[in-house]
Amino acid sequence: MKRSRIVMFIGMIFVLLGVILLSVTSELKKSEASIVSDVRIKQNNPTDLIVTHTYIPVPIEVVELTATTVAGTPTIIPSITPPMIPTPTMSAQASLNARYEVQWSQSNYYQHLFALGDINGDMLSDMGTFDDTGLVHVWFGNANGISPNPSQTAYFRADQGGVIPLCDVNNDHYDDVIITEDKGEGWFVPGSAEGLQFTQRQSIIFGGWSPRAQIANKCFGDVTGDGIDDAVVLTNTQLQVFRGGTDFPSIVSSSSTMCTAKLFVQGICNIGVAGDVNGDNVNDVAVMRTIENERVIELYSGTATQMFDMPPLSVIHGIAEYKNSEFASSFSSVGDINRDGFDDIGVAQYWNGVMVYFGGPNGYTAKPNWIATGFDAGIVASAGDINDDGYDDLYVGSPWQATARIFLSTGATLADTPVWQETNDGHFGWPGGDAGDIDGNGKNDIFVGAHYTNGTEKVFLFR
Repeated sequence: MKRSRIVMFIGMIFVLLGVILLSVTSELKKSEASIVSDVRIKQNNPTDLIVTHTYIPVPIEVVELTATTVAGTPTIIPSITPPMIPTPTMSAQASLNARYEVQWSQSNYYQHLFALGDINGDMLSDMGTFDDTGLVHVWFGNANGISPNPSQTAYFRADQGGVIPLCDVNNDHYDDVIITEDKGEGWFVPGSAEGLQFTQRQSIIFGGWSPRAQIANKCFGDVTGDGIDDAVVLTNTQLQVFRGGTDFPSIVSSSSTMCTAKLFVQGICNIGVAGDVNGDNVNDVAVMRTIENERVIELYSGTATQMFDMPPLSVIHGIAEYKNSEFASSFSSVGDINRDGFDDIGVAQYWNGVMVYFGGPNGYTAKPNWIATGFDAGIVASAGDINDDGYDDLYVGSPWQATARIFLSTGATLADTPVWQETNDGHFGWPGGDAGDIDGNGKNDIFVGAHYTNGTEKVFLFR
């Protein structure tokens, strides 16, 4: 009997423990539910935890987590401050008006001015010139801008030659160039700690006449998707992609005969740096040519295969109110004006100003997203981010009016009026654009070329 009572007593203890455990579990579930009920969607709270975030000036969805008491013990869930979204600054940096001027020639030979990137690996941008006699000058960047005297000089045979700035196509951490000569020949000249290695140049035979330099003197970057910069050149018979690598320039990964010799000579077939227009992390190529008497800009998506055998990703047609002969006198990537992750293109119109088309997953928009008129536009190019607000700005050179202009990004588009404008004499304004950081102050510099009727050539550096 005693044994039976003991067993019964132990059973009652277990039942009581089960009831207590059930009660505790229920309370815990209620507490968990109270935490979940405090999670809610809010907008524009600077102390909230970001769920999704893109660097464009629109409201951001966030989740707010608040402090909650569980079983009498305060459990604090800290809030997280999101990164600041850049706000467009509608003023240019004051130092942009600090002008540095160099005269590099006083002859009857026309000079061509180029931004070369960093050819000597000192983290400063460099400049170069090439005249019709084949004389090449190189200026290294320094704390004072550029020196009055060139850092390097060399001669090449060049009735129809020029300089094509490259990025780092041989993957040695120095930017390189191609120097073209007449009769379809040229040289690959690698960069080094001492500058361009003219004595280490390698011969290149192009299919046709010598390629012309890119309009906005920028390199194409990686258009084949292997992580190494490539070269894209246009001759009178072929459009070619030289794949980057340690064996550059021996491999041609793509070529096309889309441009005829007649169009090449007339200047109505050309190529332009496009950047990454469709956001696939591979740079693209823009081609301007004439199809059935209409000038168009075709965008070809970068790929390791024969990119020019594929249909263009998008096509920009001339606008009816503009003369077809004036469409795309200059065109180039202008960076990401609206910071949506897709590079945009600027298109100059000779006497009719300039237009900008935004990029996107399907290429360029069908119609321009921004138009400025009332001035000639010999060249359009990126100005880089001149006012450090996180948005790329636009450079327009008007050599027939001897004027250079910069339009600032507003975040969604570009301002209607230039934030900076300077008029000089000669053919001031062409070429020009983003020179990179020449003086090492951490800010973009703007270079502007000028050609005078007495043969004087100058470059103006605005810092």
